[in-house]
Amino acid sequence: MGKNIVLNDRQRQLVERHMTVVDWVLRDYITANEGVVGLAREDLRQEGYVWLCHAAVAYDGVSASFGTYARKVVRNGLISHCRKVSSQPSPLSLEQSYTEGGPEPSVGDRAEEIIDDADTAALLRRLKGKYSGVTKLGIEALELKIKGLDGAEIAALYGVQSNHVSAWISRAAQKLRKDE
Repeated sequence: MGKNIVLNDRQRQLVERHMTVVDWVLRDYITANEGVVGLAREDLRQEGYVWLCHAAVAYDGVSASFGTYARKVVRNGLISHCRKVSSQPSPLSLEQSYTEGGPEPSVGDRAEEIIDDADTAALLRRLKGKYSGVTKLGIEALELKIKGLDGAEIAALYGVQSNHVSAWISRAAQKLRKDE
């Protein structure tokens, strides 16, 4: 977002009256991660305000109310921002840089991670029988992700586009969060 956004008076008033849209989007759609630079709550709020300004500049005043339009623009902008930040490699810590020239980590070093993956896989297998349709496909896709496949590989297995796999996983995650 290196481009400066210039707002006229009408656009500035729209932004000022609808700043709460950013908080609504953060509350309803986005999960902050204080441990990741760019995904902390305040970072996300600032990014949301930038997207609110983009919405004001692009708003035509005809198709929907500005609040409705802005909520969609801010939500999509923040999701794109989160994906971009999450896809960037994380910087090395001092501990990591000292061990980089040393021996490869053994299975013992990764034991907790392997156990967590096994527990998660067992839980997903048990839950898969409880669901059907898209949710079941999402659970199956999650199982395959745990085994190391990426979205494109899973999509190839099912003969669908990779965005379908992402939608399945999202739907399954939504259902599983609600499931006690």
